[in-house]
Amino acid sequence: MNKLHNPVMVNEVIDNLNIKNNSIYLDATFGTGGHTNEILKNISNDSKLISIDKDYMSLKLSKKINDNRFEFINCSFSELYNILYKKKILGKINCILIDLGLSMYQIKNSGKGFSFMKDEKIDMRINDSYGISAYSWLKKASINNITYVLKNFGEEKYAKKIATEIIKRRNKNIFFNSTKDLANIISYIKRNKRTRIHPATKSFQAIRIYINNEFYELNNILNNINNFLSKNGILLIISFNSLEGRIIKNKFKNIENDFLKKIPFNNNEYNIFNKKFNNIKMIKKIKPSKEEINNNISSRSAILRIFKKI
Repeated sequence: MNKLHNPVMVNEVIDNLNIKNNSIYLDATFGTGGHTNEILKNISNDSKLISIDKDYMSLKLSKKINDNRFEFINCSFSELYNILYKKKILGKINCILIDLGLSMYQIKNSGKGFSFMKDEKIDMRINDSYGISAYSWLKKASINNITYVLKNFGEEKYAKKIATEIIKRRNKNIFFNSTKDLANIISYIKRNKRTRIHPATKSFQAIRIYINNEFYELNNILNNINNFLSKNGILLIISFNSLEGRIIKNKFKNIENDFLKKIPFNNNEYNIFNKKFNNIKMIKKIKPSKEEINNNISSRSAILRIFKKI
């Protein structure tokens, strides 16, 4: 299973897992099972690990794990509260791990268009049962909607120009059918701009985040961490971009989370997701070692933040 994806910062995760006998652990992002397998190697025989993921591919891979301490649930972050409530384990979880990165399997082999390096359909849904494809959205979205998404979910400086070009080609029926087509449009707009990364990186990130409602889902699980963790329980969360990092940091600080105002919540949703928790404290922030970055380049932007419920 590890051949599908190299999990990020495994040693750091295990070192901070808060291992105790007869405890419950939650891997909230199973992916291809890399972290889950390592956790199972380290927890006690009388402990339990619950892993979740809304990707059907993860459901298939989870069936390869034969361990009576392990349970997989195919669900999203926003469905987790009701599931744990029914299991009567709210407030009983010793450690929660959240890894917000896509797996290399999803990027290279899912066929869903997460990467501009392969010529695939523009779907970008982690689970086909949720929402509409990126292609369907791009065929109907307004210039303001596309600009908003690229700017706020990808911090794309040229969002308006990219959106304008997409609409122009759409109106002329010169539409794009694949990730390569979309990447070429973005590269055309940024053809005279020097960037460290591929010109389409930020736009692809933004569209994926929007299509999968990722910031809503992230805020949902963070909003329930206090309900999930036991006293002195630990939250380990690995993020890969500044937008995720901002949401995570501000959630557990007593400051107004201005970034949430950019997400199209109604007033009630905004008040719910802007809740603060004085009893969840960040105790450590870790970046990957130079050795890990050399061996796994996708880890270069990872940050592991460790929080404790006091």
